Amino acid sequence: MAESNTRPVVYLDNAATSFPKAPTVAPAISEFLQNAAVNPGRSAHRLSLHAATLVEKTRLKLAELIHAEDHRRIIFTSGCTASLNLAIDGILQHFAGKGVTPHVVSTVVEHNSVLRPLFAAQQRGLVSLTLVPCDTAGRIDPADIARALTPDTTLVVVTAASNALGTIQPLGAIGKVVAEADGPLFLVDAAQGMGLLDIDVQRDSVDLLAFPGHKTLLGPTGIGGLYVGRRVCSVDSPGSSLLQAVFSGGTGSDSQNPSMPDLLPDHYEPGTLNTTGIAGLAAAAEWLAQHNPREMLQHEQSLANLAADRLRDLGGVTVFGPGSNERVGIVAFCTESFVPQELAALLDDPFNIAVRAGLHCAPRVHEHLGLLPGGTVRISFGPFNTESDVDAVVRALEQLL
Repeated sequence: MAESNTRPVVYLDNAATSFPKAPTVAPAISEFLQNAAVNPGRSAHRLSLHAATLVEKTRLKLAELIHAEDHRRIIFTSGCTASLNLAIDGILQHFAGKGVTPHVVSTVVEHNSVLRPLFAAQQRGLVSLTLVPCDTAGRIDPADIARALTPDTTLVVVTAASNALGTIQPLGAIGKVVAEADGPLFLVDAAQGMGLLDIDVQRDSVDLLAFPGHKTLLGPTGIGGLYVGRRVCSVDSPGSSLLQAVFSGGTGSDSQNPSMPDLLPDHYEPGTLNTTGIAGLAAAAEWLAQHNPREMLQHEQSLANLAADRLRDLGGVTVFGPGSNERVGIVAFCTESFVPQELAALLDDPFNIAVRAGLHCAPRVHEHLGLLPGGTVRISFGPFNTESDVDAVVRALEQLL
């Protein structure tokens, strides 16, 4: 456990980034840096081929987690934000090139990594945008998604679970609505669910899925990915797909071609991949494969439910979000005595409890719930937290409130 001053740190900010990481991650990164940190697939020597093999094996592991039909449909990026920007901008640029102004449906629950690219496109006149509201617990009703669709809707963007409230969204039901509309693509932000929630891109009719390596996958920062489904493009001709390549550069393949190679994943992966991050992500994915994601989710939900109940018992505390089995391990709350930022600072010093305060990069859901400008205090659990961490928060709040 990390140490700060004389108290052990109680880390409850896993929705921002998981800590500690899966125990295999740091050794895997160290081993790669010491023995095989070369450019993957750019050369014919054994070290380069070894690095390329690591990259492809990691794609396979990630594809298995979401039941993707082909591991080549996993595109590596620098993280979930980059993946979401690639998906949103790539789709919108495709239609802009055809002189079409597409309609996009998203929700007030979304993170700024979804909202800001959409707002920027809206300001440039590239898209018309509808944001579907949520209920007081942060739930999105698939019927509201259905009502928001128009003949011009080309994209629906929904988070798998709210990073602000923890609410797990009904991806299967939303995917069915989108699929029955027979036109729009379905993009999922899986930042709070990849490797933890039961996500099946084929069953749930998901066309694009963005994820980071450093949150529920328990891997390092600086690496993430984008799943690109069959309705978006074929493996062998992504150049004619609905997703335009946003960046161009060297790939080590089809180098005489002035355009990006017309095959997956190369079409969307210019430049040298973050193989160090991929080495850590591979170790994390392998560790997850050896453990039960359902049990991990239940463990985090159990801690969140316990925390929510004990916070309510304190008095002067309002807890936000859904019921027991409708959330990931996130609890958001406010108190009558402190603004969120002040309370988070007091929990940090002197109690050495790490939480997050504010809008959590999800301003529209806070606006919708009347929580501007301060937002909430958010505690978020990971697989290595225990009930003693809940005890530590409650004891600290008992002294402060």
